[in-house]
Amino acid sequence: MKQVPGRRGQRAATPDLARAETVVSQTLLFARTSRFWIDEDRHGPAGARRFRYLPTFMLRG
Repeated sequence: MKQVPGRRGQRAATPDLARAETVVSQTLLFARTSRFWIDEDRHGPAGARRFRYLPTFMLRG
């Protein structure tokens, strides 16, 4: 890793840490939000749901 004067080396989080952070984030999300529902008029009945993908920067992998 090339060192830049005045900066510390940066490292990416390991996959294990990333997975652990995802589990914690989802657990907290579900603990803080108790009511979810899907609009059947917009997305269809259970078993035949239709969802549109919005290609935003946050959803790119």
